[in-house]
Amino acid sequence: MLRIYDKDHAFVDLVEKCKDLCITTTLETGTKTLSFKLPLTDETLAIIDEEYYVETDDASYVVKEVNLSQNNYISIFCNPNLEDLKYNLISVFDAFDINIEQCMQKVLTQSKVDWTLEFNSTLKDAVEYKVAETTPFQLFELIKEDYDLEIFYDTKNRIVKVYDHMGEDRGLYFSNELRLKLLSKQGQSYDLATVLYPIGKDGLTIGVVNNGINLIENFDFCNKYLPQYWVQEDIEHAEQLKMAAEAYLSYVSAPIVSYSLELSALPQETQIGDNIILVDKIKRTRQRQRVVKIINYPFTPERDKVEISNQIVNFAETFTKFNNDYKKQIAYIKKNLTTLS
Repeated sequence: MLRIYDKDHAFVDLVEKCKDLCITTTLETGTKTLSFKLPLTDETLAIIDEEYYVETDDASYVVKEVNLSQNNYISIFCNPNLEDLKYNLISVFDAFDINIEQCMQKVLTQSKVDWTLEFNSTLKDAVEYKVAETTPFQLFELIKEDYDLEIFYDTKNRIVKVYDHMGEDRGLYFSNELRLKLLSKQGQSYDLATVLYPIGKDGLTIGVVNNGINLIENFDFCNKYLPQYWVQEDIEHAEQLKMAAEAYLSYVSAPIVSYSLELSALPQETQIGDNIILVDKIKRTRQRQRVVKIINYPFTPERDKVEISNQIVNFAETFTKFNNDYKKQIAYIKKNLTTLS
């Protein structure tokens, strides 16, 4: 059942029947999108338009496309309703000597948006931010990247939910004998490397902190000797260079694999971010994966799809977070050395 509101949030109509209703939940964005079709009639054209609002039982959306499609239907595409977070301008935001939760709460308080914070992370790190010309949404995404957090935006209840790791290990598995109808795999190893020669600023190498050896190795996936130079000219310390290189090598020493599953039925308990076991006896596949996207058709559940992947967060973001953390450690040490002297 869909509730439609006009651009001023005034109630317009209640839609009980529609075609191809589809709700897509994505881990990376922490949001849901909505699409559906309505018969092409004068009555339906009068109740829907771009920038109208659509509500389901658990989410609020903004209509972004109203297209006249084939077979006398209107196709409607909706984005999550994050208007208060995306269009509330903050000229200057600063946060010092407060932890992550307090910082995120300050974002909401300063912007005066009617959203609340549900902080489920264990992180208690102190933060330092001074950002100009921004929005609450941009600040949340910045904090998310800096501290490797995951965020889900509950648009119906207007709650920003923050996690270290969204989802649970529910002991679920999909197999040819249970639920799994079709398995599509995407795997690539174009950037595979098993041996890394890290190089930092002014030719810095890691030998001094790596028993005189200027390389690191990772043959967990295969025994091929695949060397690669890894140049990071902004890194000035050998220990930092080695730690960052180890993190990078763990990422590039194995293929990136993702799967798209067509299911006979999606277990109701399945949530975005959940860990599952994938078993395909035909393709001889048994892997632990994570649910990264759920495509749900409420009226035709046999069309449901799930995307799972073993891919970690974009390495550029991971490295940025690591680099920022290391710089904070160095700044703290220098500050304390200055104080002691």
